[in-house]
Amino acid sequence: MAAAREALAREDAAAAIVAFDEVLKQDPSHEEARAGLLQAGEIYKAQKAVREQFESAKIAFAEGEYTPALRILYRLPKGRYDGEIETFKFNAWFNLGLVSLRAGNCKEALSSFDEALAIRPRDENARRLKDLAVKFQDGARDRAFFDRVEAIPFRRIDE
Repeated sequence: MAAAREALAREDAAAAIVAFDEVLKQDPSHEEARAGLLQAGEIYKAQKAVREQFESAKIAFAEGEYTPALRILYRLPKGRYDGEIETFKFNAWFNLGLVSLRAGNCKEALSSFDEALAIRPRDENARRLKDLAVKFQDGARDRAFFDRVEAIPFRRIDE
């Protein structure tokens, strides 16, 4: 029971399920083990749902669907993936800004780069592209502008 309780306390649902199951094999009427097994099962299901949402966001990002990826990422609960989620959000906003620049929509690009910089205020690439969006927001965008923004690579999800 000690191992099961410890696993449950650290929210290692899979280990808790195995440990509670071992206790129940020895004593099928053990009430605490039965309750713990149910609790561990619920935690496991919740964790699995988060993992599946997280994977869905990664797939959407890989397909260039940055807005749907962001919708998923912002709905994920705080927890295990926090660092990765922030990185993914930043890169999705950055890429949305780049998409907007490539379309000549500097106002929308500016908004996306602001979102990216709210996550990573010191990112020099995002700052430079924001400055570019500001510079061309009201001005004419010529072939040189489009050639320049087309040469900027999109970020990978985990960059």
